[in-house]
Amino acid sequence: MIEESAVVIEADGGTMLIEVLPQSACGSCNAKSACGTSLLSSLFKHRATRMRVDNSVNARAGDHVVVGIDESEMVSGSVRLYLWPLLGLIGGAIAAQSLINPSEPSAIIGGLSGMALALWLVHQRKDSPHIKVLRREPGIAVSLQNAKKT
Repeated sequence: MIEESAVVIEADGGTMLIEVLPQSACGSCNAKSACGTSLLSSLFKHRATRMRVDNSVNARAGDHVVVGIDESEMVSGSVRLYLWPLLGLIGGAIAAQSLINPSEPSAIIGGLSGMALALWLVHQRKDSPHIKVLRREPGIAVSLQNAKKT
């Protein structure tokens, strides 16, 4: 189970809106001054992700919770997002070159078309991973005014 901390923004009924703040390991690394990843990380803003999940731990607005996703769902999502478009690119290029015209422009157009088709199919599936609220962090709460500004 992959775990991440989140802040509850609002809780109503059986669901709650949570905000997951991105974590970076660059702050604790000894090589951060000579690392290109640390430089790139400092150039881009880290955006928080908001999502609605079941409130199985009876959390209230301002509480910290720990959410988790199963590793197998993470792997299958990565395959859908990265492998399918790559296979569409390669398959489209091969199909266009062998069926239409054995030239470089047809391979480029076929590859881009195959990748676009694969991305469209990934988008049509719309099966989001099942995110579970594992526990509420005891004694930790934040001001909602600070949480809503981000």
